[in-house]
Amino acid sequence: MTRKFSNILERKTADLNTLEPAAIDRQSGVGPGYENISKYFFWLKQELGLAHDGCDIDLRYKVYIEFDTWLINEYNRPHDPYYDLFEGGLYWAQNPKEDKPVILLSDEFILYTLNDPNIITQLPQIGLTNLNVIEPLDWPDEPTLR
Repeated sequence: MTRKFSNILERKTADLNTLEPAAIDRQSGVGPGYENISKYFFWLKQELGLAHDGCDIDLRYKVYIEFDTWLINEYNRPHDPYYDLFEGGLYWAQNPKEDKPVILLSDEFILYTLNDPNIITQLPQIGLTNLNVIEPLDWPDEPTLR
């Protein structure tokens, strides 16, 4: 678990303060050798409702930036071909139920906020990956991972 994610949990709720990485017992994550950070991202996304309308936008932003940074770092190292998905960077809608603005973190770690629908629609066509659509293949149907 990264220190940033630990700090996010400590600030969010008292119930989550007791969690350790071992409490996340699923193997669900993305990419070969994804380790705990990927599993933790998907767990946070589900448990804190980060993909749903009405979520804490500030928390969503911080969690998504942390995960994007990790994925881009994996791409920038010698890597499995899976991580080629993240060439150029990743993007996501700031609010899960709105098309714009879109946050984009480039593979050079430059952060953009995009509001132009014409530019936003071109992002997948130029090879950028939408973080909202990345899901592990073995994601469980249970309502919780605890």
